[in-house]
Amino acid sequence: MPPTATLYAVGAKDAERIAQEYGDPALAKALIWLSDYEFFAKVKRGTDRPLHSHVRAFPPLEPRGDESYRKDALKTSRMRWGKNRKDMDAGIVKLLNRRNWRGSTSAGSCEIGIGDLYGARER
Repeated sequence: MPPTATLYAVGAKDAERIAQEYGDPALAKALIWLSDYEFFAKVKRGTDRPLHSHVRAFPPLEPRGDESYRKDALKTSRMRWGKNRKDMDAGIVKLLNRRNWRGSTSAGSCEIGIGDLYGARER
């Protein structure tokens, strides 16, 4: 994918700086007054980097009612897979004691997998 710069509506100081960088004083006013779903894009094609002005994006899709929302997805995930912290800590201690843990602190020296903590590899 070629390097791309995307410019959305910005404040006056940023617009002036960007316009100066691009060498086009008229760009500042255009950047300040961009509409919703509109942006400027500078896409590299070969050795050229043309600035495409007033590119229109599609507005967000209308809600259909079957969307998953972040909080709902997080709650469902925690209900399915979440474990009580005290239970997890107790399980870790139990596994460490059962495997004759020597207290080594070097990374990777522990052979306990996530399945052990969730009871999938109970012996």
